Amino acid sequence: MNAHPSRLVTRKIVERKCEKCACFLAGHNLEKLCSPCANQEKRKSWLSKSLNPSFVTSAEELAKIGIVELIAINKLTAEVAIPLLLKSGVLPSRLRRYQSLLIQLVALQGVSNSAAARKLNVTRWTVAAWRERLGIRLTKIDT
Repeated sequence: MNAHPSRLVTRKIVERKCEKCACFLAGHNLEKLCSPCANQEKRKSWLSKSLNPSFVTSAEELAKIGIVELIAINKLTAEVAIPLLLKSGVLPSRLRRYQSLLIQLVALQGVSNSAAARKLNVTRWTVAAWRERLGIRLTKIDT
């Protein structure tokens, strides 16, 4: 018998990189893009197929434009726009459970944060954070 155990021969794995971000691809990934880049591309293609090109693709754009303007440009209702923003990843998925409250909040324009909070049964800080995220600006109501 041979005193030395036979050495295992492993084939050299070719290191492949993502075409978009140049990170190393996992060994089981046979695609040209890494998983985060592929998911981002899927979201973009889903948005372009379902909406006008004027629809936002990032949270920063939404905060800048505002959901009210976005709804007017695309001729949508809040009941349609909020689920699309959640599904596309513009709004974080953790807000999905508050979808009905966000739709109601869009309808409560011109109402103070504390009054909207009482109506929605959340804190006024939550209302303020949601309004900032959705780009809803409080306008002073003249009495």
